Amino acid sequence: MSAVLFTVALVAIIIYLVYYYFTKNFNHWKDRGVTGPQPKLFFGNFKGAITEKRNFGYEIDDIYKSYKKTDDFVGVFSATTPQLLILNPELVKKIQITDFSSFADNEASQWTDGNYDDLMISEHPFVLKGAEWKEKRAELLPSLTPAKIKSYYPVIKSVCSKLTNHIQDNEQEYKNCVDATDLLTKFTGEVMCDIVWGLQAGAFTTKDDSGFMKMSHKLVGDFFTALGRYLTSTSFPILKWFMNIQFVKKDTADFFRNLSKLAIESRMNGKERNDFLQFMINLQDKKHITHDQFVSRQLIFVFDGIDTTAVIATHILLFVARDKAIQRRLRQIISETAEEDGFMDCDVLQNLTFLDNIVNESLRIFTPVATGLSKYCTKPYHYIGDNGKALTLKPKDLVVLPTYSFHMDSDYYDEPEKFKPDRFNEENGGVKKFKDAGVFFPFGAGPRICIGMKIAIILCKAAIVELVRNFDIEVHEKTRKDNLCDPTSVIMKLDGGIHLKLKSL
Repeated sequence: MSAVLFTVALVAIIIYLVYYYFTKNFNHWKDRGVTGPQPKLFFGNFKGAITEKRNFGYEIDDIYKSYKKTDDFVGVFSATTPQLLILNPELVKKIQITDFSSFADNEASQWTDGNYDDLMISEHPFVLKGAEWKEKRAELLPSLTPAKIKSYYPVIKSVCSKLTNHIQDNEQEYKNCVDATDLLTKFTGEVMCDIVWGLQAGAFTTKDDSGFMKMSHKLVGDFFTALGRYLTSTSFPILKWFMNIQFVKKDTADFFRNLSKLAIESRMNGKERNDFLQFMINLQDKKHITHDQFVSRQLIFVFDGIDTTAVIATHILLFVARDKAIQRRLRQIISETAEEDGFMDCDVLQNLTFLDNIVNESLRIFTPVATGLSKYCTKPYHYIGDNGKALTLKPKDLVVLPTYSFHMDSDYYDEPEKFKPDRFNEENGGVKKFKDAGVFFPFGAGPRICIGMKIAIILCKAAIVELVRNFDIEVHEKTRKDNLCDPTSVIMKLDGGIHLKLKSL
């Protein structure tokens, strides 16, 4: 055989092997009698998301709209990985609540491949599986009860004052333009550092980010880099052999280890406080947990309580800034319910119906995670759809729950693209109506609903009340007028950032 023929044959074999590798699973759902869109070479059904041209929520929504009238579920592929996209909200409720035992593990349980050396992962209930997630969640729940959160409220009020003072001290700058996410990250960072470490972050007093804020940003940045690598490896499993997926870098881990030692020593030499640090010290004495386990539990609050909460609060503030009538109405309610010092009692804040409606409507439009929870089937599960189609899921089958699609479906929400907080009024059935229908679950639902949901909401509401009562809030022209989401972000957030103008009343 000539060299040319040999080369041609070799290239043909390589092309065939590549083609076979990327298409070998494409009959997975067809062989099981499940319909779905035809996957494409290399990208499956999510080319836009994989190439970061479109947010993943939009990719899911296109498929959802095409099949929701005829099917309860469809088979899709993330590159080569088969997934079952659930289209029926009643089936979603079964997966998350009624038949939870058959879908007990989140997709995130695969992030570590059983490697629990990573501080971010080792104690987080979201990624743990089997009985372990239940045990760790049960340990943390007493620190996040309504009564416990109420005990954190003096810290939250104190940081609200710092937020206002900081804006007033920099009013010339902030009345022209402020990066709202950066501002609210300072707020959430200051609160969490105080509650979780018993220390001051210095987020408002340091010109550049303080050590705590810098390392918190690094922690979250490294997390998303590692998550991106993980998602790439699930789409292209062969790459997993070449990737070093580490959620917390050594320098970041060492910083928080040392910070926690400092916090514990300071607390042992000072007075007890009813905060998360004290909760953890008491838990350590009772359970004899290691220092790394101690730190890992604290880091849950950095990711869930600082960045994610700040993003949620920023979108709420955006909608309040866009609609002056809503802003004035909310300010009037705040002035009528605030105490003499201008602040609001914690119980009153938690039961402020109009603010609850605003928060829920913002969460509906900017759903924190577009797919809610992707969950693994953990034991055989049989389902017969409304159209008579039967499906038997096997352990390790992955199901995807299209949170964003439900939230933006005109079958469930009138004019879903519009911000209409009054849709959640009690006389219309309240938020319960949408939850009962299985079409509103921004934090998930059932036994594995987000453990930090309640503290995230109280932080958002406290920040919004503080800003609305003290400042006129306008949207800066740098902020886009539509709700297009960042195509590169796992969290659904406005593309281009949110820039506002704040002026003292």
